[in-house]
Amino acid sequence: MRNGLALVLALLMFVYASINAAALQESSMECWFVFSLMASSALALSLLTLRPATSIALVSALVMALQYAAVAKFEQLHDPLLITDLLYFSSFGIFDTLSHYPDIVLIVKYVVPALLVVFGLLLYADIRLWKSRRKPVRRVLQLSGFVLASILVVTIDSARGPFASVVDKSLWSSLSDASHLANFFVSIPNSGIELPTFPGAPGAADSWPMAAADSRMPERKPDIFMVLEESTFDPRTLTMCAIDECRLPGFF
Repeated sequence: MRNGLALVLALLMFVYASINAAALQESSMECWFVFSLMASSALALSLLTLRPATSIALVSALVMALQYAAVAKFEQLHDPLLITDLLYFSSFGIFDTLSHYPDIVLIVKYVVPALLVVFGLLLYADIRLWKSRRKPVRRVLQLSGFVLASILVVTIDSARGPFASVVDKSLWSSLSDASHLANFFVSIPNSGIELPTFPGAPGAADSWPMAAADSRMPERKPDIFMVLEESTFDPRTLTMCAIDECRLPGFF
């Protein structure tokens, strides 16, 4: 009885997150993209933990948290929430900054403890997958299922997957639409940096106009709006720069 109630509660949380987060994207394709990521992530986590109700509820809660954070950032800064934002804020005094926002303080004070209680009850009442199986068989099913489900998650959030038209969206488009969750998930595979290929001749790095002229124009132009040389320029690329200032640790 309690196993069924736990699963029903988790599914209700999943439906709530689907309606109030996944379904709020601008296009139907983006809605299905976010929903597919939610479902496949819940499946992967369920196979990893063997606790389906707890896993479904956890994915739903994380999606709603991302939706709230994405909307808050877009309303305050008019910028989309990107995966790099999480990496950036994790290294600074983010908790001190968030403490100045009353809405966030209320969430931490009341919603977080309530969710901890809910997850504790779900974990207690949750069904355990393949409990009757022998341990070696259960481990094989657990690991193989998790690997396959993880491959499904990566495929969905890939430019070669079924939602390639969504994942291939440019950053410029992300700055001007309200598909907050889709923009966040799209930023994950697009967060890598691809450097252009320069001639390998000695001293070529000293003549940037020549190197740029000899380079082929990429098929897809990078989303570069501004380059702040005081923070990104590396003087070590200039072979003629032999003074000590070119080797200061502050440059790298």
